[in-house]
Amino acid sequence: AQAKLLTKDFLYSFIDKHDLLLSILAVESWDRNTKQVTYDDSVYDVKSKSFILQEGVTLKWLAYKSLSENILINKERGGLISISYEHPSPEVAQYVVENIIKDINMLMQDFDVEQANKSIKYLNEKLIQTNIADMRTVFYRLIEEQMKNKMLTEIKSEYIFTTLDPALVPEEKAGPRRVLIIVVSTILAGIFGCFLGLIRFYRAR
Repeated sequence: AQAKLLTKDFLYSFIDKHDLLLSILAVESWDRNTKQVTYDDSVYDVKSKSFILQEGVTLKWLAYKSLSENILINKERGGLISISYEHPSPEVAQYVVENIIKDINMLMQDFDVEQANKSIKYLNEKLIQTNIADMRTVFYRLIEEQMKNKMLTEIKSEYIFTTLDPALVPEEKAGPRRVLIIVVSTILAGIFGCFLGLIRFYRAR
């Protein structure tokens, strides 16, 4: 399920199903007071409601790339898994995490039910083809096991990932870290200033 969650096949389908192209690609910032998003005008034209793209680049690919790069899956102690998504809007981040877990659970559940149905069909065909009592008994037991597995699979609402701590809108920003940005900017400015000073010094000689 973890491997499937980050595949193109799953994420393309997820983006289409939840109509996330605009939210993933164009949102630049989010206002906590108004709860409104602003769009990057270099990516999306609000007036014409159209994306601004370079030639040869598809929206789906860009959305997949952005989504996959910002989904964070971390293994915690005790076998627990933490899934998070970084986005300018915490509401979008919450929506993505909640629904990506629901969808991957549903996908894996449907896959296992389909496999159980195939197994039951196959065993029933073999059952019809044999008249040996012992073999028929074996087939009946195998069919019973598959029916049991199918039933247990269908009744679980959270099939693969069971939510212990639901996705919530964070109270604080996860980034960017302003102090780090200021420190790095100051260092870079100092280096650049020294570099310019050296150029002027050697030119003056």
